[in-house]
Amino acid sequence: MPMNSRLPLLLASAALASLSLGGCLSAGPVPEGNESETSSDSDTTTSGETTTTTDGTSTTMTSTSTTMTTSAGVCGDGNVDAGEECDDGAGNSDDAACTSSCMNNVCGDGLVLGGVEECDDGNEVNTDNCTAECKDNVCGDGILNEGVEICDDGVNDGSYGGCMANCAQLGPYCGDTFVDADNEECDDPDFHSGCLPEQCVMATSCLEIKNAVAEADTGIYTIAPAKEGVAPLQVWCDMEADGGGYTMVKVNHYPGRNAAEAEAVCDKYGMTLFVPRTEAHLVGAFNFAVNENLAPLEFQDVTAIDEFLLIMGIYPKVTGETCPGAALNSVDCEAFEANDGGPFWASNAPFEGQPSTSNCEGCSGLYGFDENGAVNYMTFYAIKGGGESETFMCHIGDKQ
Repeated sequence: MPMNSRLPLLLASAALASLSLGGCLSAGPVPEGNESETSSDSDTTTSGETTTTTDGTSTTMTSTSTTMTTSAGVCGDGNVDAGEECDDGAGNSDDAACTSSCMNNVCGDGLVLGGVEECDDGNEVNTDNCTAECKDNVCGDGILNEGVEICDDGVNDGSYGGCMANCAQLGPYCGDTFVDADNEECDDPDFHSGCLPEQCVMATSCLEIKNAVAEADTGIYTIAPAKEGVAPLQVWCDMEADGGGYTMVKVNHYPGRNAAEAEAVCDKYGMTLFVPRTEAHLVGAFNFAVNENLAPLEFQDVTAIDEFLLIMGIYPKVTGETCPGAALNSVDCEAFEANDGGPFWASNAPFEGQPSTSNCEGCSGLYGFDENGAVNYMTFYAIKGGGESETFMCHIGDKQ
């Protein structure tokens, strides 16, 4: 067959083969222009792969993949997202239960929750204008508004120890210098008056004053002895010996009295005949006796003499019994005792023949002193009920 006559047939066969091969390699129609589609919720990427056939022709394969993403929520969208405590959408507000920053509106955050909180100053201080419970600090709530109110007891009726209705004044109180007869015995800031601070009652002894006022010094004070019917009187308070708190007075009485009779005089003033508790106490009493200070009770013509200590309230327990060779104090001489059963101290060394068996129930010895206040003479007499003296001292024996 001539070449020219075979050419149409060869071209037809080649075209048929090309169509057949293309049908086997193609996975489908190729997107026009290799463009990718995107959306706000996904990302799409396109990749190509090329295959070469045996006759030199090539075909490009195209594949498509999609990655899903989620956008972050925002405060106010009505959904409680990470970092949010609440989200009421359009209802968010700084005076609502959920604030504009999607946080719960609570007391102390500085935002006032409408209908619930009266105020919110962002702190937990209870004594400023806004309380720790987010309430207005007002007169009558029982909470002091510092710098605004003087007092606020929640009652504010002007009663004793309370507050007036306007919270600008205290009611009557101990320390205002006015005696409230229904509640106070006294009201004097000078503790030498015997008025106990913060109690407004009269001290019954120097010891009560010392216990209430640590800085109280030795000197003249007024007390009200605890015995019923005894009027307040001035006494000498030794606030130094043994820590302080000893109560003493001088008495000048005519005619002279033995110890038992002197006890009766002291009792009129709610006291007992003086008993020295320790050496320091006796020295302090001696210094009181020999110096001009507090005038004696009864008569005042003799005011400073050691014979105010000539007799004291130290007695034999049993008439005729004694402690020979022993010092007269409650440790070394158990045969003698103080008028109130408490400790006593007259000497730290024995006196020859003293205390003697020449003693009697309720009678006291006679004591002499050296210039330092130490007992350097002592004797007991049974004659006429014991030794007598026109001058003696009384005391309140609670300081032991």
